[in-house]
Amino acid sequence: MKDDLPYFSHDNDSRNHPKMKALRARYGWTGYGQFWALNEMIAGSSGARLDLGRKVVRASCACELGMTTDALDDFLSFLANDDECGLIDYVDGIVTTDRTQEDIGRVTMERERKRSFGKTSAEKRKNSTEKTENGAEKTNRIEKSREEKRREENNKETPVFFDPGKDVIQEPGVRRPKTMYNPNNPSETFETLRARWNSKPELPAFHRLFLNLFDEEREVVLRMLVYGPDKLCEAIENYSAVIDDPEKYGFDTRYAFKSLPNFLKSAERYFEKPREAEKQELVEAGSKGVYHFNAEDFGL
Repeated sequence: MKDDLPYFSHDNDSRNHPKMKALRARYGWTGYGQFWALNEMIAGSSGARLDLGRKVVRASCACELGMTTDALDDFLSFLANDDECGLIDYVDGIVTTDRTQEDIGRVTMERERKRSFGKTSAEKRKNSTEKTENGAEKTNRIEKSREEKRREENNKETPVFFDPGKDVIQEPGVRRPKTMYNPNNPSETFETLRARWNSKPELPAFHRLFLNLFDEEREVVLRMLVYGPDKLCEAIENYSAVIDDPEKYGFDTRYAFKSLPNFLKSAERYFEKPREAEKQELVEAGSKGVYHFNAEDFGL
């Protein structure tokens, strides 16, 4: 903390004080100005106490006041002598004044008050910040816990029961339309297809599980599983090749499938390897030549 004096009191009629008149009588207005310059040096010192115990400091002070060191000693002795002037206290090389000591006392108390207030405010801000952070951390933990529970619920498959007599896959408490196909484990088979589909970076990723499909999607999957996972995986490979190089196979990507169940609706069209598009005879149409293609020739 700072311990000097940023200002000191100076009465507007101090020149008329008897001690000031005694100073002016001895040193004139020059001495009057030198006295106030000395006060400035006192105020700028630690605790408003100017230590002139070292010769180098006394020499520096004399230079500031435009005096020799001997003249400074005489000047200080005059100012400290109560009978002659008595404007300063000069004891053991330390120069102070009553006025600057009063001022430094008030300034120090004000600094301590502000420091204490600032410390209290800082503690309040710290406590408030900690409460906010703790609240945010608690909220994050709750949200994280909820998110983990949602993930667990989404990834947890509800038990599926197969009733051979009804030729239908059933979930507890859910009635579904009868299908012509009743695989022993459709969920596992669908996972095989989903893994193959997601292994193709050119195809849109599909993350829903079999039991999270919509009813219509589930029925499509059940109908198509009659072909078996190998045939359907081969269809995925063929379709992936078409999407990877649509120009080669003359495929319009605007009609690309958006999801795996959507693809399975038409998977039969990709059981055979796709054929490359072949240019047919150039037909003149006005001033421009256009190529005509037959999409059915390409297995599309």
